Amino acid sequence: MSRTVHCVYLDRDAEGLPRKPLPGELGERIYNEISAEAFKRGLLAETAGADDQVMKFLAPLTISEAELNQGLDILDEAVDSAAAARKG
Repeated sequence: MSRTVHCVYLDRDAEGLPRKPLPGELGERIYNEISAEAFKRGLLAETAGADDQVMKFLAPLTISEAELNQGLDILDEAVDSAAAARKG
């Protein structure tokens, strides 16, 4: 049986993932690495959740579309950098 979660963005219940993405210590380490890489690039993001399986982005309510896109580009770079570091 699948579980449901409430999506604030869609303002409705939606099907949740069958398991936590990257659970445990490995998942926590990866999310923390991405968060640290994003911070180095000027994007404020933090991990949350019982197992740090959530990443929150703290943008102002007045963010422009250009600034939002810039933040998403920074996130993309941070994920790439954290992945590259893991490949060693």
